[in-house]
Amino acid sequence: GTPGFGVAVALAALLGAAMLALRKQN
Repeated sequence: GTPGFGVAVALAALLGAAMLALRKQN
């Protein structure tokens, strides 16, 4: 696979989790 692809996926997952957490708080 492309180098760093796993890191990009991990960052995307973290961003998604953060967005969900913020939405739940509001």
